[in-house]
Amino acid sequence: MDTDLTCSALTAQLKAVTLLTKNELLGRLFHHFLGHGAEVRLQLCRPDEIDKAETELWILDIGSVELQQLSSLLDRLLAQAPVALVNVTEVQAQQLVEKHPWIGGIFSIHATREQLLAGITVLLKGGVWMPRALMEHLLSQLRRLRESTEAISELTLREQQILN
Repeated sequence: MDTDLTCSALTAQLKAVTLLTKNELLGRLFHHFLGHGAEVRLQLCRPDEIDKAETELWILDIGSVELQQLSSLLDRLLAQAPVALVNVTEVQAQQLVEKHPWIGGIFSIHATREQLLAGITVLLKGGVWMPRALMEHLLSQLRRLRESTEAISELTLREQQILN
């Protein structure tokens, strides 16, 4: 990647957002998208360079990470700052959020510039940004879990012992 697009500081008052990608074209697109009017300072790093970056939000290009390394990388990132995933399919998003529920943002392959900017703004304020279908799926899982917990609490003590 070009040196002007790597992990270098531009201005201190802007919020630092780091895109982890091996895809130079994606890096340039993000730089273009976020470089015009956004109140963020975009840093581009390769996934193996995360120790060099100080950031307030990680955006991880799923296509730049081997599947076997993804869980350990997510754990390392989340210890430092919130994480959003980019270029994620619906199926990948569902699986990853179920496995790593602390992921704060999901940007699908078809995310628009406006969605990226709005989502990044929400994430930097401590919020969550996910596609509606994924949120509906997660809410239905939560409701089923609550229903099963409530049903178990209505059992007699002996019924609960047998169930265990």
